[in-house]
Amino acid sequence: MVWIRPASRWLVFFLVSACALCQSSRPERWEGMVHQGTYETFFRMEFDSPQHGQLEILGQKIPFEVVRKGDQLEIRTIESKPSIFRGERHAGRITGEVLDEGSSRQFWMELEPPLPTPRDRAEAWAQDLSYVARKLPQLDRSFTPETREKFREVMVHLQHDAPKLDDPHIMVNLAKAVALPGNAHTRLYLVRARTVVRQYPVQIWWFKKDLRVVRATPEYASLLGCEVTAIGGHPAIDVRARVAPMYAGSQSWTDYVSTYTIPSAEILYGLDLIPAMNHATWTFRCPAGTRSIALDPLPLRKSDRNVESWWNLAPQYSDPKQQFVPLQLTSLPLYLRHPEKNYWFEYQEDKQLLYFQFNRALEQADETLRDFGVRLEAALREEKVHTFVIDLRFNTGGNQDLGRGLMERLQAASEGRNVYVITGRATFSAGIFHAAQWKQWGKATFVGEPVGDGLDFWSEGGNFSLPNSGLVVHFANAFHSYSRKEYPDRKPYFADLGLDTLAPDHAASASFQDYQAGRDPAMDFVFSRIAAAHHASSSQPLAKSHKFR
Repeated sequence: MVWIRPASRWLVFFLVSACALCQSSRPERWEGMVHQGTYETFFRMEFDSPQHGQLEILGQKIPFEVVRKGDQLEIRTIESKPSIFRGERHAGRITGEVLDEGSSRQFWMELEPPLPTPRDRAEAWAQDLSYVARKLPQLDRSFTPETREKFREVMVHLQHDAPKLDDPHIMVNLAKAVALPGNAHTRLYLVRARTVVRQYPVQIWWFKKDLRVVRATPEYASLLGCEVTAIGGHPAIDVRARVAPMYAGSQSWTDYVSTYTIPSAEILYGLDLIPAMNHATWTFRCPAGTRSIALDPLPLRKSDRNVESWWNLAPQYSDPKQQFVPLQLTSLPLYLRHPEKNYWFEYQEDKQLLYFQFNRALEQADETLRDFGVRLEAALREEKVHTFVIDLRFNTGGNQDLGRGLMERLQAASEGRNVYVITGRATFSAGIFHAAQWKQWGKATFVGEPVGDGLDFWSEGGNFSLPNSGLVVHFANAFHSYSRKEYPDRKPYFADLGLDTLAPDHAASASFQDYQAGRDPAMDFVFSRIAAAHHASSSQPLAKSHKFR
């Protein structure tokens, strides 16, 4: 997700009202938006008692305490530097301003209608589905009149059918409904950012049209490298098409997301691809022949941790909780050397090449992006760099403001060098923005796969959780326009560029044989350009030496 850096502290509420917020015996929930220029931040507050509660904003959960001042109410976050939120209540709505370390922003919030304790599972789902049907169109701006009406119709049908459906079928159909705006950032979290479904004991990756096992539990290590040809009797390519409507985005992005959804027992069952969740027949084509195996899903490990499927490609990536074993490669290519790092670079003196891999637009613990950028820019200016590579193929997003200035400085420092930008199916959100920056400057050659979304999309926004199941929906509310097309009704844009395309100038996608051998077609193209230039100027062969950073 692309997002801006929030103010360093959030929030305290200063309300012109008696404590009607928290007089009932049941917790009260208030939800609203903080306005920062053209951007809105969603938040939620729950009052557990007249004195205490919890604020949820941008993935943070911050406790607060209530202090009365006459007929006014002040609610302070329990932090070293609490913020202040001042407002006035009119019935079930409060508006005002947020004061935070010298800054001031406008806000509104509304009291969520209290829900009765559901009598049974059917009533719990009825409340949850009604909540989504009301809340998503209210918060998400990516709907068109047509998709809004379609969403309404689908939700009416789902609410009607829910008492006859089990949980997996409800979740899958809800995911499809949430994806109807056609905006990849608008989604129901079942996998990747949050894990709420079980996974089978194999992890997979698409190599062109081949679906291969790249990791497996020790019990199924013999399946490493095998091609998945069918699941539940359905060809793998058909399974990919069946899971695609659960998440919007380009074909590249839905291919990437399918590596999460295809190995999920609940998702396959909810799509009627398998008759039962606990025994699914997978068919593999292995060197020794075709094998059909009934796989059982692993125990559910619910998690709020973001997990990137591409990490499974790197043999040295280790997740001790999952206990998967990787497929070993003949050699380790550059792009898989540091899956644990958000950013890193390497200078190859023999090729006069500076390689920079930017995997996530977020700070990492051992070095800030600012400090890292100082080192990278110095290397670009001081080393004998003829070729500069920016690898964004795995950059699924984060805070685009973190890398914006760095990219601007790097493009200035790269004057006179050959520049290559590598993109892929997992280039998404902030990753797309940084690719678009380089395309706008017009000095880079693009290599790799198409990025995971279009040039124009809705992003930012926030999350809301369903009151009973706890499932989380992400909504989008800020428009990014990277094409030349104008959208008068969506201005002001959150980000604005003027591109015709982000398609690679030279397509490069690894086959399974490339991957297993440690070959990278994208970097091979760059190396071939270097070799051709070297051959034109000298008949001396390239030396082999590396300097790591």
